Amino acid sequence: MKEVKGTRLVGGTIKFIYMWKKVLRSIEEYYSEKIADLNRQIEEKRDSAAKSPGSMQSWSDKSKQEFSQLANALLKNLEPLKISLKSVKEILSTKNKSNAISIGSIIKTKSDEEDQERLVIVPGVGGDQIIVDDIEYFLLSAKSELANQLLEKKPGQKLTLKSGTEITIIEVINS
Repeated sequence: MKEVKGTRLVGGTIKFIYMWKKVLRSIEEYYSEKIADLNRQIEEKRDSAAKSPGSMQSWSDKSKQEFSQLANALLKNLEPLKISLKSVKEILSTKNKSNAISIGSIIKTKSDEEDQERLVIVPGVGGDQIIVDDIEYFLLSAKSELANQLLEKKPGQKLTLKSGTEITIIEVINS
């Protein structure tokens, strides 16, 4: 979980555009860190593969092949993160004055079963959380079923999940 410290303005009111940019920049930083970490892991596996004995040195040692396969598997995870990072950068450079939910929106929801939650619909890779100004934001992939149900909804609208839980959209923050 990534945490970014910041300040709240007078009376606890948060300037929406400032907060939106701060959250999206935190997501951008989060993806950048994940990409750097994956690149580091890939290099470690490739180095381990290079240092492992080859088939001419040891018929039974498969570590060279296994390290190479691990590096290739990690490499497959890298591309979706790079695409997500690029998309977040594009979203940061656009203006969206609508109060309807779209990719890049921060959504505050409330259900009967839970306290208020904040979601951010992100392009590509989701499923993680970040904390900005002591507020937790769940990164919801735009490809997820919940994101598809939320897209184009506006504050005050409700939707019912498969579980039967009713969610009310309290607030939508766009650029």
